[in-house]
Amino acid sequence: MTEAAVDIQRLSGYALMLMGFVLLFINHISVVAGDPWLIPEFLKLQ
Repeated sequence: MTEAAVDIQRLSGYALMLMGFVLLFINHISVVAGDPWLIPEFLKLQ
């Protein structure tokens, strides 16, 4: 693989991690606010 391909994979990995952290952060805020709208249904059933 070329350096560019490795860089793109690394950037996409960082972007996915960042998106995951942002979703967790938004979910935490919504739970604190009393409106857990991002929690999946199967978590509510447990």
